[in-house]
Amino acid sequence: MSLSKLASATIVFPLLALCTQVASAQRTWIVDGNRGPGYDQVTLFGALFLANPGDTILVRPGSYFAGQTNKGVRIIGGPGVLIDQLRVDAVPAGQTFSLRSVRVDESSSTMGSLIVWNCLGRVHLDEITSGSSYGSPRVLVYNSASVTINNSKFLRGIECRYSSVALTSCELAGDPAQNGVYHGKCFLPSPGWPAAEFVGSTAVLTDVTMRGGNGVPANAPCPAMVPAPAVSAASSRIVIAGDATSRFVAGADTGKTQSPIPAIRGKGGGLLLDPRVQLVDTNGGGRYYGFQNAYERPLPALRGKATFAKSIVGGLLSEKGHLAVTFLGLPTNPIDIPIGQLWIDPTAMLVVDTTVFSQTSWHMFSVPLPSLPALRGLPLVLQSAAGPSLGLETSTPLTVVIDQ
Repeated sequence: MSLSKLASATIVFPLLALCTQVASAQRTWIVDGNRGPGYDQVTLFGALFLANPGDTILVRPGSYFAGQTNKGVRIIGGPGVLIDQLRVDAVPAGQTFSLRSVRVDESSSTMGSLIVWNCLGRVHLDEITSGSSYGSPRVLVYNSASVTINNSKFLRGIECRYSSVALTSCELAGDPAQNGVYHGKCFLPSPGWPAAEFVGSTAVLTDVTMRGGNGVPANAPCPAMVPAPAVSAASSRIVIAGDATSRFVAGADTGKTQSPIPAIRGKGGGLLLDPRVQLVDTNGGGRYYGFQNAYERPLPALRGKATFAKSIVGGLLSEKGHLAVTFLGLPTNPIDIPIGQLWIDPTAMLVVDTTVFSQTSWHMFSVPLPSLPALRGLPLVLQSAAGPSLGLETSTPLTVVIDQ
């Protein structure tokens, strides 16, 4: 039964009731450095200082210094919006911070970065680009309970420590190695950086492309430096889902070190991998190694995004003959349940699609959204239960931000 065959009201009205629970008593702030019509603040820093949890901040094109916030606010940018240095710090439990459609990079400051730090509440990043130039910091997630990232590009990778993260439809690259010469001496030589580094974390990676940093040739008196794997994980639980378009590629050995580099390098922890995902090593390093437990099997996976046409367009990957029920709701910190891990608040879930797979493929569906300005910037989570009728398991989560 496809959602397109149902009356839109059967979804829109319950969804409207669900969303208005969190949409009341909010204010929308408009930030415009050019002081255009209807602006409230000329700086994002000022808007963050004045905003209350649940408020929405609309940012017009320009370059802005953000600084730090500990509030569950929603920030929506668009083409031409550059944020210089944003630290989301200690968002309390029960609140959700979201950031959509901005570039986070260095402009006037060399400290330009995106940092999520000590958040008990939820953080969602949607359509974010970070790290256009060498030397700008990586995206850093530290000690945070629930961080979801969708349709983003991190050109200098991500580092996650002691956190739960889910990345969907993202592209990441690690820094190349370096061995510069300074006053005739080797200056800060280092190997390539992985596109993603996880320490003591849980990471769910769906429909993702990652490439490790390349090596570098010898530069007398500096030696050649080795490339990096796409992913480095220590004492972490890693789930990787998707099809053959998902690729994890070790960096190129441009320094000709002949060092074997795997696509994914572990140190303890566990790996659950969909065998359809492409893993490419360097110099015979192998697809992956170093995990205490590693398993390969097909996994149900979700991908998609919210559109300006007031709908969510999604796709679910599962096996021929499998039953799938897809739910939509508000985000929660991940909960372990008997059939997997739940990223949706179990007290507020709606069924938005059901299907039986006639073949192994992506099943596409659409969820109409209510037209309500107060919902702008609101994160919603989709997750499916899929599998044989007596063997359902949770899919990977998909978090989207309403922007209409």
